[in-house]
Amino acid sequence: MAVETIKLTIMANFIAIGVALGYILAFLPNIELVTLVIFLSGYTLGWKSGLFVGFSTEFIYSNFNLYGPAPLHVLTAQVIAMAVAGVAGGLCSTITKSLKEKISSRLIFMLMGIIVTLFFDFMTTAADVIIINGDVAFFLARVFTGLPFFAAHIFVNGFLFFFLLPALLKNLQKMPIFQRLQKNI
Repeated sequence: MAVETIKLTIMANFIAIGVALGYILAFLPNIELVTLVIFLSGYTLGWKSGLFVGFSTEFIYSNFNLYGPAPLHVLTAQVIAMAVAGVAGGLCSTITKSLKEKISSRLIFMLMGIIVTLFFDFMTTAADVIIINGDVAFFLARVFTGLPFFAAHIFVNGFLFFFLLPALLKNLQKMPIFQRLQKNI
């Protein structure tokens, strides 16, 4: 099987897993694994693949959401933010692969998880405020009232990126398909 075919197949799997995990955890506010899966795709396949996986995963999830499709302005913010999460995964791989200490990698993963989650929350909140023609005071009011949700979202993703991401990477790197792919990237 050609390397590009393998890569496309893995990308399709990341998209499917991200969408499925989004639906599975949809009933839990701000507890999600979609960001982690998208970041992981960028980390393992490169930033361009991460961008595509992030865009596609969030586009599918948001349009076929159990609670109904996202409004266009929110959808745009979500898709951009998740595409950035995939790109961040690709960029992070170049940083952490050169590190010898595992704790340093974990701390960078946690920091990246916090940053991409904060970016997602900022983008979606800003999109809502912009469409309503709200001012800075309205934006700050939305942020203030949403702080418990933002804090939970950021904390959970930071935790998952610190503990779960390294374990997933370790197991993926043992798989023959990923070993073959890494040799050819």
